[in-house]
Parts: sequence; structure tokens; C-alpha cells
Amino acid sequence: MIKKKILFGLVGSTLCLFIFIVILNLKYDNGVIIENEKSRTTVKNTNALTMMYETEANSGEYQVLDSDTWIQDGYIFNNELSRCENGGTLSWNDETNKVIMQTNSSDKCYVYFDVYSVKYFNEKILEDNPTTLTRTDFSAPLTNENTKTIYKVSGNWTEDINGDGEGEVVYYFAGNALNNWVKFGKNENDEDLYWRIIRINEDNSVRLLYSGTSPSTIEGYISLNYYFMSSSDVKFVGYMFGESGTLDNNRLNTNNSNIKSVVDEWYGNTFMVKNDLEGNLFNNYVSKTAIYCNDRVRTTEMQSYEWYYYGAYNRLYDNKHPSYKCGNDFSGNLFDNYSYLDKFSVSTTYGGNGDLIYPVALITADEIAYAGGVYNIDAKAWYYYNSLGESIIGDNYWWTMSPSYGSYAGYARVFSMNNATLSDRNASSSAIRPVISLKSCVYWLSGDGSNSNPYEVYLDDSCSSVEN
Repeated sequence: MIKKKILFGLVGSTLCLFIFIVILNLKYDNGVIIENEKSRTTVKNTNALTMMYETEANSGEYQVLDSDTWIQDGYIFNNELSRCENGGTLSWNDETNKVIMQTNSSDKCYVYFDVYSVKYFNEKILEDNPTTLTRTDFSAPLTNENTKTIYKVSGNWTEDINGDGEGEVVYYFAGNALNNWVKFGKNENDEDLYWRIIRINEDNSVRLLYSGTSPSTIEGYISLNYYFMSSSDVKFVGYMFGESGTLDNNRLNTNNSNIKSVVDEWYGNTFMVKNDLEGNLFNNYVSKTAIYCNDRVRTTEMQSYEWYYYGAYNRLYDNKHPSYKCGNDFSGNLFDNYSYLDKFSVSTTYGGNGDLIYPVALITADEIAYAGGVYNIDAKAWYYYNSLGESIIGDNYWWTMSPSYGSYAGYARVFSMNNATLSDRNASSSAIRPVISLKSCVYWLSGDGSNSNPYEVYLDDSCSSVEN
């Protein structure tokens, strides 16, 4: 069932004694009522408030409510247009479904309500970001502050999931994007979880990077831990791995890496047991078809003796071109025909390996590059910041899931972020920031993506039971 923000009423606070405070004489008990904070008396004043209702969905045209009957369904509070003439403020309370009016003087306020229009979350993101740009040069950091802007890439650089030979369009946030915040899910302590949107995937699911329990946190990670407990063998660069000796053996994916075990345990204790207000398991929101790339293709370029350099290293070392297509070389083609073994997923519907138990993994080094990062250069893009403009992970390194290089002689390195610098690490403890993808059928509920008003989503019964 689709959930709408039903309009119930209006309450007030921080009002001086001389203010006349009830706004409309309405027939419903849940009408518009503001009380004097000191006397708690109620005084009717139909001149204090004007109710403005959108004429039809997305029309941008409004008319004054010419009735003493409270319109209770099908509308949503418009925070941007609602205003008061003499400094008062209006806001929406999600818990009580009431408008809050705060003022210290006699005031005249205008409350705007939009027709509630059902939108998929991916559609809402594109609607809120009408400026669409493309990039061809990834040699310098992209760190400019921006809103209402999104970037796109397709063709040889993205996965072909419909089988037409052409990669699907991917939309992604880059630079210091200020409007890609999402509030979704609960942790073991029932704290809200915050995320940043990485991109809209090829399957139209929306990929999110974990960003803590508050937009202002400096601990935007679930724990500090090891990617692998030993770097004695190049097989350990795998998110899952098999046996030693050859790449084919490494790709058998019969063992969990240490970091996958940590991420899976966290997901099982949160999304598999926590529900939304309607009783929907948070796991039901998460796409099972989304692919998470642990690109273990070994390239011949830059290979010497026992050293093996993986795909992301060759794409990003000298800034050739990042890729969302797993196993991509630096010109848009596949290095080998077995990259599907590195496409970690729960479902095999869109070419994933189906080896994940839970639909969660980590960000890739290529996704960092698309977001604005550059190998071995400080790049403070959106993934770095909390709402206060500080580092969201303190002074810590944090892991990606992209292998860098290594050897069977006793060396393995995986790309990591040295705070805001893309680099690589071996068996060291670093911050873990899980990545999930919300299903393509998830609906937008509220918010504009800012840190003060993050996006929130909901799903109906039909979406709950499908893969994506």
C-alpha cells in the first residue's frame, strides 16, 4: 500500500502572550490549531494563515483554500514555498503529521501543499538534478561544491544488462555534491542510518555508501577491521577467494574474506531483523540483482616476474578511465571472458555470480574515481565530508573492494582511501563503510537530499517481494 503524508493539523510554539493564535475554524478535530505557549488559550483568527494548495500534480500553480473543511489526504507540505511575512517559520513534523509554526510576533503565514505525486526514488533523484553532465578527463580531482547536478556514463564503461551489446546509462554524483544524503534503516541500537548516493545503477537501483548514524558524525563506518588477516598470498585480495596458484583457483569464491564476514554480520544484525514503521523488513528494500565488482582481472601491461597488477590499478594508476563494467580494460573492452566471477551479487539475473548471501559489499576504486578521486592525490569529494564540512571517518583509512597488486610470493594490496586520497593497503586495520543498492521499485517518500532534509523512501507490497 502506498503511504502518503496525510495532512492532519498545525501546532505552534515559542509564541508571545499577545499573539492571537488559532488559524482556521475547521470542521475536523485534527484541524489547524496553534496554542499560546503561556496562557494555553485558543483564539480564532482566520487572517493569520493562508492555506495554498497545488491545483494538480507538478503544475506549480496554487490556489487559496476556500473552505472551512480541512483537506486531509493526497497532499504534502512544501517546505520551500511555505513562509511567514514577519520572521516566523513553518516546518513539518513527521511524527505528528502537523505543521509547526514558530514566531515571536504577530505574523501572517502562507502554508503551501503540493499534490502528492508517486515517484520512484531513482526518478526523483533525476528530477531533483536537472543538470546532467559527462566527463572524459579523470586526471585531476573533482571537488567543486554543487547541487542539482548529476553526471552520466554509458556504452563501453557500464554493464550491458539487457543484452543489446550496449552498456546501460549510469547516473552518478561527483565533486562535493550537497544533495545526495539518504536516511534509511536502523542499526542494532535502533539508531537511524545515513547514507550518501553513489549512483543510479544499470538496473535502476540506487547505490548508497554508509555514512554513520548522524550527518555530523566523524565515525561514518561500522567498525575498524582488516580486509584480510594475512597478505601472504595474492588470493587474499578477493572479497571471496578460492585456492592459491592460479587466477582460476583464486576465483573459486569458496571462502569469505575477513571484511566480507564483518559486513555480512553487520547486515544480518540490522537489515535482516529491523523493520520500518509498516512492518517491512529493511532487507526487502535492497536490490538482489545489483552487482559489486571485485575486479581480479590480471593485466599483462606493467606485469613483471611474480607481480600481478589488477584491472583497477591499470585503469587508475595513470588516470586512463574508470569503469563501472567489471573486468574492463582502459579502453572499454574486457580483459578476459571470466569477469563474471568477480561480479558479486545475490541474484544471477543481470550477470552477477550469485555468491553473496546478503546484498551488501563495498565501494570500488572506480566509483571513487567517478566521484572525483584520483590515485595518490588528495581529493575531498562528497564521500569525504560530513554535514559540518569535516572528515566523516576522522583520520582513518577506509576500504574499497578493488584489488590493486600483489604476488604469490607473499604480497597482496587492495585499494583504500587514506582519508581523502585513493591509495592501497595490505593487511592493516581500516574503516569499513558498507554499500547497498535500493531496489528500482522503491518509492520516494520525502526529503530533498540535503543533510538537513535527507531523502526517505518506502515500498509497497509488490516491491517487497521482487528481486529489484
